[in-house]
Amino acid sequence: MTFGQKVRKYRLEKNWDIEDLAKITGLSESAIKLYEYGIRRNPLPVAKMALASAFKVKPSDLDDDREEDNNGGKAENPEARR
Repeated sequence: MTFGQKVRKYRLEKNWDIEDLAKITGLSESAIKLYEYGIRRNPLPVAKMALASAFKVKPSDLDDDREEDNNGGKAENPEARR
C-alpha cells in the first residue's frame, strides 16, 4: 500500500473529509489531495509527523510498503511474468 493510500485509509477510518484532516494537521487540503492521489509521494518529515499524530499511529506506519526493484521503482509481481 502506498503512502497516499494509507493516508486515505486512515482518514476514512476516522470518518474525516479532507478539510477535517487539513484543519487537524495544519496541512493544506491540496497537499493532502496530492498525497492521496499519489502525485506527491515523499512527504516532508513534518507533514508525515503531523499525519501520524492525527491518526495516532507511528510515522513508519505510513511508509510505502510496496517492494522496490533495483532501479528504485516498484517491482512487478513475479507471478505475472509466467
